[in-house]
Amino acid sequence: MEEKTLILHIGMHKTGTTSIQAYLYKYLDDPNFEYLKIKGLPEWFPCVNHSGIITTMLLDFRNLRNNVFYKLRGLKELEIANLHKLLIENLINSLAKHSKPNLIISAESLSTVEKDELIFIKNFFSQFFTKTLIYGYVRSPKHCIEGLFSQELKAGFVDFKKLPSLYPKYKNRFQKFDEVYGSENVNLYKYDKSLFPDGDVVKDFCQKIGIANIPQVDVAANPSLSKEAASLLYIYRKYGEEFERSIDGAKENGLFVSKLMQLKGEKLRFSQKLIRPIIEENKEDVEWIEERLGVSIYDIDENGDGIEKEEDLLTVNKDTIEWLAGEVGVKISKVGNNIEGILFLLNKLRADIRSKIYNQDKKTLPNNNKGGMEMPRKRELAEKIVESMKGKIGRDVNLRLVITMIDSLTETLGKEVLESGGTILPNFGTIKIVEKKDESGKISKIMRFVPVKRIKEQIEK
Repeated sequence: MEEKTLILHIGMHKTGTTSIQAYLYKYLDDPNFEYLKIKGLPEWFPCVNHSGIITTMLLDFRNLRNNVFYKLRGLKELEIANLHKLLIENLINSLAKHSKPNLIISAESLSTVEKDELIFIKNFFSQFFTKTLIYGYVRSPKHCIEGLFSQELKAGFVDFKKLPSLYPKYKNRFQKFDEVYGSENVNLYKYDKSLFPDGDVVKDFCQKIGIANIPQVDVAANPSLSKEAASLLYIYRKYGEEFERSIDGAKENGLFVSKLMQLKGEKLRFSQKLIRPIIEENKEDVEWIEERLGVSIYDIDENGDGIEKEEDLLTVNKDTIEWLAGEVGVKISKVGNNIEGILFLLNKLRADIRSKIYNQDKKTLPNNNKGGMEMPRKRELAEKIVESMKGKIGRDVNLRLVITMIDSLTETLGKEVLESGGTILPNFGTIKIVEKKDESGKISKIMRFVPVKRIKEQIEK
């Protein structure tokens, strides 16, 4: 076999991986290096980041239906199996045509695979390559937890109380690479911009693997959520309606998150008081990675205040509410500085995004003949709901919030009544009263919209 080297870039998350991938996919032009590109996959399938490729390869090891990559897109077992077959066929064709001495695959998900899965990956690619080299960057525990929290929040709800589960578990992530490939082939580096040429992780990575003549180009980074944007998103994940688990739902969620990420502000940080106990609990693991790297894993900017409790995330300042109100064209005087008011604005933002998606796809929102409602009828129904809710949640119900809840349904099934408790909205769903308990044990009541489609699924189960 002709000598060829496979270079596996394994992240970690939030170590400039998106910038590295964007550069290699768009701009790599070197006679000795090639970035993996596979043709023939569905349009929605991500090909710049190879994590989806790695995940799909492991079908025989995992119940991929429960994998967040597929769960958010609502794919069924047969669809995943067909995608797996298509991917393997096209991957083999791509590898067979690869002619340059080095091929690069970049996937953060590689650092989270199990050892038996990694052995499978090694055996698969050894059919095409004579050597494999591993490269990865490592962040401090605090920055990892902050980054993973942001990542999880973008994808769906992450419970603040489960923050300790976001600790990166360095030994579990990296030791298997030493065992499967040999430590001499595994190159791990501390993620520290002060150590990179011009503070650029793309240049650092390219220099480390031997790519010459790196052009000065702007590549898309994976932007972080500001503290203010994270608060809005956390409130919506906790109290708002879930996004549909489908390809269209994933698209809608992506646009929703992207819009909130335009809100600039403080960097999302957790306080040392919150993080220190988590690090203490994993002291031996921290010592392991520091010995493996040969340097301290901690950064000099890890001091200072930050989010200490969930209440800090649920507290939104006036400037943030004004920004959100301005984005959806609502006067701030029309909404209150409370969860209900913020939810109203976020639901309006989501409804606007959905409308744009329909227009882009040359679709129309439901009209009166398709189960939708004209505004007079919608307002009449909303007023009846508001009246029926009086005295049930301890405060007045916002009429605009109810109208927006009606607007928030993507599709209707045309059913006149589906009984599920709460107040019935023909053709749309129900508004249910849900009890929520805070950290002190205090119980409060809020409204939650349950769309027809979900009710139907619950009944069929």
